[in-house]
Amino acid sequence: MTLIYAEYLPNIKTLNIQIILPSLTNPSTKLSLSPDNTYLTLQHNSETTTLNLPAHPTSQPLPIPSKPVTELNYRLPALCPDTPSPTIPWTAQDLTQTTSILCSSCKATLLPCGAVKTWKNLPSEHWADMMDLWHCHKPLGGAATIAERRLVIEKGVGLVDLMDIVIDQTDCMDVKINATHALCGTCGEVIGMKRVEDGVWLRKPFLSVSLSPARKGDCFPLENWLAEFILQEVEWQGVRKFVVEGSGEALRIWAFAMENLVSSSMWDKPGRVVKVLWCEIEKDGRQEGLLMGEIGLRETPQLRDLLKESAVALPESMRVFQGWRVGLLRRF
Repeated sequence: MTLIYAEYLPNIKTLNIQIILPSLTNPSTKLSLSPDNTYLTLQHNSETTTLNLPAHPTSQPLPIPSKPVTELNYRLPALCPDTPSPTIPWTAQDLTQTTSILCSSCKATLLPCGAVKTWKNLPSEHWADMMDLWHCHKPLGGAATIAERRLVIEKGVGLVDLMDIVIDQTDCMDVKINATHALCGTCGEVIGMKRVEDGVWLRKPFLSVSLSPARKGDCFPLENWLAEFILQEVEWQGVRKFVVEGSGEALRIWAFAMENLVSSSMWDKPGRVVKVLWCEIEKDGRQEGLLMGEIGLRETPQLRDLLKESAVALPESMRVFQGWRVGLLRRF
């Protein structure tokens, strides 16, 4: 099978193109750019492969080497298309009284329209850490108790962070609660977790949200949410290497590149990606002397599977780097 991979490096305004052929090049092998430089077309034997490029290279010939090869490499000066940056969905500003929340698997209603009247953003995934830090620097006379630092969940009020929507249990509909998780009452899928003191935490990757009764509910791949979650941790913790633990598994990851634009003939369209270097480790497998952040993530097994599966979009020579496995997470 032919594989074409193109990656735009914004820092040096260069488009790297790598092509893996199932057989040696021959007189039938031809490579060309579309007139507007947005598509690359490869002809090889009786097969034609077209790739929508992530950036626009300057017009120039793409010669095929005279010596037969199965791998073609090109490095072209290019300009990034002027497109607006995508926004992360479902902030408090997006949600209104007409918002309803559904299970992404079976579309059962979990939060009916009108149940929540007010939506508020939590300051970050680390809101509790922020509170602890603030209270550490308060005068002793004003120290808060643990109870005061808990989230206060009110009926009719929804709280939102990057990965979760937090609501009062009495506002829910068709949600079952067990010792640790919130489940869809119709299909039984895990949709979040229950904290006795903090209400129901619905996990955004497993939800479909309708912003008004006239609109169909939207849902987004887990991959998009995890990419943004990792970027948030990079910003918050100030490092790019992490030990990620959850659900009995652990990974060591390195957010190696965060703004690259990528196309692969294995994907239907170009997209922004986080390039993640990663490896599986034993639980509590921190390496001494390395400055690494820590991430608790209950979707750790799914993150591992997504990184592993993404390697099919990469040429074989790019799937390992200095002992790390290479994966891609597509962003919003």
